[in-house]
Amino acid sequence: MVKAIIFDLWNTLSYNDPFNPHNFVLSKIGLEKNMHNDRIIEEELMVSKEDFGILVTNMLRKFGVNDKSVAKEIEETWKKSRLILFPEVIDCFKRFRKNHKLAILSNSIAIDIPKIRESGIMEHINYAGFSFETGLLKPDIRAFEDVLKNLNIRPEEAMMVGDNLTVDIVPAEKLGMKAVLIRRKNEFERSHTERGKYKFTIKSLNELERFL
Repeated sequence: MVKAIIFDLWNTLSYNDPFNPHNFVLSKIGLEKNMHNDRIIEEELMVSKEDFGILVTNMLRKFGVNDKSVAKEIEETWKKSRLILFPEVIDCFKRFRKNHKLAILSNSIAIDIPKIRESGIMEHINYAGFSFETGLLKPDIRAFEDVLKNLNIRPEEAMMVGDNLTVDIVPAEKLGMKAVLIRRKNEFERSHTERGKYKFTIKSLNELERFL
């Protein structure tokens, strides 16, 4: 029996508008959009509460770029991006929370917290495991274990819902959790296009209840 549902945030519950910051960073320094480069961005920006400008500068150095003007532009542009929830999210959360504990598990940067709170999503969850607070990036199993511990739930009682097969679904299954992959239509800009299929796949949270 599923007692708790754990959701990825980006591209599962929400997206960046008007562009994806990851893509902006990589296009600005002339690098390809892929999971490897995405991972470098996450490792440098999403496991610390340190000043965002310093984190951006350190990230660029990792890519071999040492240009203060580029760092400043990336910092300012990222801060201007908006978080938009997908249309069905809040209504679905209101239904889900009647019988389930809800949580978010996300690789996120500290400066996005005001946007996340403004969206209203935090009012409907029991716990949020943000990487910049825990220091743990998915697919690290410990990130999933942290959420389960805070929900006081065993792995077999939890379901993970995310858009990334490698980062969300595979580690959840390894831990003994149920998992559902969400493949939304391309109405928003993705940071990368991941290949792969999964036996339990939905296109909207409105389809999730049949798996609970």
